[in-house]
Amino acid sequence: MNIKNSESTIERPGSREGRTVFLIIFVAHLLLAALMNSGFAGSLFSGEAVSRTGVAMDLLAGDVKGRQGLVGSLYWAPLPTLLVLPFLMLTSSGFACCIVSALVAAGAGTFLNSWWRRHGISPLVRFGGVLLYEIQPQVLMSVITGASAVVFSTLLFMSFACLLDWLRTSKLSSLAYLSALLALAILTRYQSVVYALAVLLILLVTLVGERREKGYGEATLFTFLVPLFYATGVWFAANWLIMGDPIFFLRGVLPTCYMRTDLYTTLTEGCEWRMALIPMLLVAVARPGMRGLASALMGMAIVLICLIGIIFGVESVLRTERTSDRREVAKVVAYCLENHAADRVVVAGYRGYELTRGLKPEEKKVFVHRMSLYLDKVLEQTRGKSLYILVPKPVGKNRWEDVNLKFPGMYEGAPEVTLAEHGEPDWENWRLFRIVRPDD
Repeated sequence: MNIKNSESTIERPGSREGRTVFLIIFVAHLLLAALMNSGFAGSLFSGEAVSRTGVAMDLLAGDVKGRQGLVGSLYWAPLPTLLVLPFLMLTSSGFACCIVSALVAAGAGTFLNSWWRRHGISPLVRFGGVLLYEIQPQVLMSVITGASAVVFSTLLFMSFACLLDWLRTSKLSSLAYLSALLALAILTRYQSVVYALAVLLILLVTLVGERREKGYGEATLFTFLVPLFYATGVWFAANWLIMGDPIFFLRGVLPTCYMRTDLYTTLTEGCEWRMALIPMLLVAVARPGMRGLASALMGMAIVLICLIGIIFGVESVLRTERTSDRREVAKVVAYCLENHAADRVVVAGYRGYELTRGLKPEEKKVFVHRMSLYLDKVLEQTRGKSLYILVPKPVGKNRWEDVNLKFPGMYEGAPEVTLAEHGEPDWENWRLFRIVRPDD
């Protein structure tokens, strides 16, 4: 029998140093987010933060849009929205998402500090490494804008640490943590399934290569797979109960003739793999029992990895959502309010929360926001009104909008619905169509 070192490097939370590190990081991030989203600096909330906050608010209000928005899209996985719910008591704006991101970022820094401490790294290097990680551009932007990128990257690198710990010690607790973190990662970014399959392969190879007592392999796989099947099973069941179709949320995975995509796009779209790579390397570089020169080199490696992450993080942040998109949304809303105040404009999907954000009650009446678009019902409910529909260009997150999934090609003028184009020629990512009623 192959006996491994039983001393785990996964430390239980709650140490005084850990609480201090967590509190300092959390308060610093929260103050930064508050400053950057203050009235003086203007709002920097991401479209994701606005949409997830809107779904969470509707969920608490018992609105059907909240239930549909929570489970009805693979791209908009449910965990980040669920995490927002407790903080809506403090604020109903996108700042609730900033609080979540600040908490998770603080948890990530605390975990790294604890991991390095158990590997004998000096306090100076540990605290310096944590500081350099926390000022990574992608971490800061996630906290400031309320994006869930830091949630995904933290779950991924912590699960990686648990995998390393299990490979070294065979501790059942590390395997349980690994499985639970992967299950949460899948509920944050659907692409985590690929990572989970890779981890499963590692487990299988390890179990085959080891000589263990009878039943050990089966028990290990059972411990690993149950949380994963439970998490995905709940998602399927929720779609069956709410949407009437257990695979409703899988729409958008396969390309259509109007929305061409490839495997690479499917696996990377809206998924921050590169952001998770840096903390994974920071975890992997630590080795137990290093002393003297080896320990110094390990500390230098930590600093170097963080600096590389900062350099590449700047480039990544520059490729994220531009303020020009928010300006165009404001332009579209202003046009609709000015030219169609007596009409009704349909917006279907998560971006409807961005379009209707901050509008007065009488202005919101112009827009008919639906998460799941049933045109026959909308036609009935808006009888006597001229009806228009806003369609986002089906690229990036827009291709996961219900209007593009239910009526692929509408943006290109496909004839599933009788439409008459009526839009501004300088809109880059939106088109406005008039829906021709059967009795027109």
